[in-house]
Amino acid sequence: MTHLNCFDKALLAFEVNCTGKRIGYSGIFSVRGEPDSDRLRRAILSTARDHPELMTTVHGGPLWHHRQVHDDVVGEVLEVQDLVARLAQKDSAQAANGALYEQSIHEWINRPLDTSRVFPFRVLLLKKGPGDYALVFTFHHSAIDGVRAIRLIEDVLSRYHNKPPDASLLPHGVKRDGDELLQEARTERTRTRHFYREMLSHLFYFVFINPIFHPARIFHDRSEPSGEVRFCSAKIGPAEFQQLRAKSKSVGGSVNDILMAVCYRSIDKWNRRHGKRTRKISFLVPIDIGSPDLNGIISNQISYISFSTSAEDRMDSTELLRRVSAKRIYMLKERRGNTYSIVYFAAVLRLLPLAAMKVLSKHVLFPLYADTVICTNPGIVRVGDCGEGPVEPGDFRVVGFVAVPFVFSVMGMNICVATFNGSLGIDIAYATSHFSKEKAEEFLALCVDELANYQVNTGQS
Repeated sequence: MTHLNCFDKALLAFEVNCTGKRIGYSGIFSVRGEPDSDRLRRAILSTARDHPELMTTVHGGPLWHHRQVHDDVVGEVLEVQDLVARLAQKDSAQAANGALYEQSIHEWINRPLDTSRVFPFRVLLLKKGPGDYALVFTFHHSAIDGVRAIRLIEDVLSRYHNKPPDASLLPHGVKRDGDELLQEARTERTRTRHFYREMLSHLFYFVFINPIFHPARIFHDRSEPSGEVRFCSAKIGPAEFQQLRAKSKSVGGSVNDILMAVCYRSIDKWNRRHGKRTRKISFLVPIDIGSPDLNGIISNQISYISFSTSAEDRMDSTELLRRVSAKRIYMLKERRGNTYSIVYFAAVLRLLPLAAMKVLSKHVLFPLYADTVICTNPGIVRVGDCGEGPVEPGDFRVVGFVAVPFVFSVMGMNICVATFNGSLGIDIAYATSHFSKEKAEEFLALCVDELANYQVNTGQS
């Protein structure tokens, strides 16, 4: 048996019975070559057995839950689909526009991952054509966060290519005693001045002030019961990405700062385009707080920071970038208690029965306190490095990456950015109950246009 840390249990409480959504997310990797499915299955199972948290199912009742570790496989962890055979039965137009591929991916990411019956992850190997595959890893968010999921996928692919994974990422010798997130917060408290003051002041604002002055929601014109998630993606090439980096650096910011600034302005323009007045816009931004000592533990080791701007802040693009950069530095360096406040909040919630947490999250937390969107950045994705030579029989090379994050219904959208092979990918997952495909793609185009034309005046004081 292995335990649930405070975030694991909180995310489990936000499951289908309280939010109407499965909190799962996927990484879609485009690969070239001919993967060996048996070899891939062995690599997946070898990795899972080195991380007991993955070899688990969730058990319990309305008052308590725990993870039961299994010695053997429960269910099938790898599913193989061949679209070539299926496409032969379809007309040429459908084969040309990739409708069958989109349908297969859509069905996969929306298939419920019932952690009481199967492991909290599954993998799809989807053949699109000769030497052309999609490899899709899907995880349940109550078991693992996105940063550790990327590391885990790298582990699987390393084993497939007979390359031993980094020893620091293996759990051997890692002692797990209690809630690792709460322990990290307590360690941070001992070395941070005014930790409790910052933590309590943020929680006070979150509980009592934010519900009164909650942020504007991103405009949507649909309200349907569908619980499905779809996604759309765009890429910024290496040259344009370096230009973005240079623009932000010219005023002392980082690439993450200009990405947040772009999101603020895009949402502002989107709402005004649809006749909606927008004052406060607030993002929920995941922050990795896991220490190197916890690399071998699979769990949620993240916190969240809420960044907000007013209408006046967003008027000037250069000043907005400076404000976002300054606020990020201040919050992450000077207000560390703020960073860990949600950990303590989740630790208090964890003391409640899961049934009570579900009621609280459904009727109080998310309707009142949710930000406009979640803005996720797992960073630089490096997986499946097979070298630059020819792909040997049974080998493959990863040539593309798309993230499909989870979506909370109160927000309706999750914006994810990640760097792969020098390019910046912008992936938007959206609830079909809120947005049509056309509307989501229109918003994505607005974000890309804002990225391409973001103006920074370095001479501005």
